[in-house]
Amino acid sequence: MPEEVTSKTVPATGIASDDSSEKDENGENENIKDVKEDVLNDGLRNMSEKLSAALVNVNAKEDYAKVAEEAIAGTFLCFFL
Repeated sequence: MPEEVTSKTVPATGIASDDSSEKDENGENENIKDVKEDVLNDGLRNMSEKLSAALVNVNAKEDYAKVAEEAIAGTFLCFFL
């Protein structure tokens, strides 16, 4: 199921039409830079949460596989006794 895509709005504060807004050393507007960092941080946080959930899922499957292996081994052991 695809995730819903949402858009972020860029704050208009500090952006002037006469290009007199504050710029960083690279000439990029500070507010836009902050929004880009926020979007990046949100993306990293989201990816971290997904990876964590995947790890939990893998660990649960490994635990289930160990139980199944032990059950099968016990069944074979009983068969040969």
